[in-house]
Amino acid sequence: MDKTFVLGVIALVKSACTGEKAVLPDDFDFRSAYSLAKKHSVVPLIYYGMENSGIETDADISSKYFLAVGQSIAIGEKQIFELSNLSREFEENGIDFMPLKGSVIRSLYPKQEMRLMGDADILIRTEQYDKIIPILEDNGFTFVKESTNELCWEKRPFYVELHRYLVAPSHKDYFAVLGDGWQMAKPADGFKHKYEMSDEDFFVFLFAHFTKHYRSAGIGIKHMTDIWVYLK
Repeated sequence: MDKTFVLGVIALVKSACTGEKAVLPDDFDFRSAYSLAKKHSVVPLIYYGMENSGIETDADISSKYFLAVGQSIAIGEKQIFELSNLSREFEENGIDFMPLKGSVIRSLYPKQEMRLMGDADILIRTEQYDKIIPILEDNGFTFVKESTNELCWEKRPFYVELHRYLVAPSHKDYFAVLGDGWQMAKPADGFKHKYEMSDEDFFVFLFAHFTKHYRSAGIGIKHMTDIWVYLK
């Protein structure tokens, strides 16, 4: 991939996050940028980078960006509603839970729709799972799959992953430090059953998750911006 093009994409992402204007070459390929951004789930970042920089492009490609951002807003609002509803249900039914990753970080971006969220990750106590199942079913969720670490349910476009641990035991080095995660949890203000980590512990977890992806599945633009935004 051409270095000038990559630097242009980075400049647009930076513009979205900071408000600074991006300076791009005259022949910057916005179609290729759209394809790359879609692959990395960061189309809204490129769009707002263009907006902040006063950049206009062909109507057909511009409409693609605009439509993608509109979809992101609609899906995001649905996800926020469903997550809020589940949080209330868990609290009322005495279910201990701790939101993780995207559902926490997206609120830190300049605009929440900049941070697409494929699923909502929630740490639970495994022994309470039998009490959680009827809550999910009563709220229209359907069971999808189970793995060593995750119990996955969906109510499209909302996909929820209930985590038994912060990181799967198969990642022995990380698990030795993070464990199931509850030793790092503290009650969130105003709640009895919703938990959160300290800023420092959340960053340790976020960075561990980043490095886990790096060595096992690869990382993308969103992983990098999450860390930058969280540090800011």
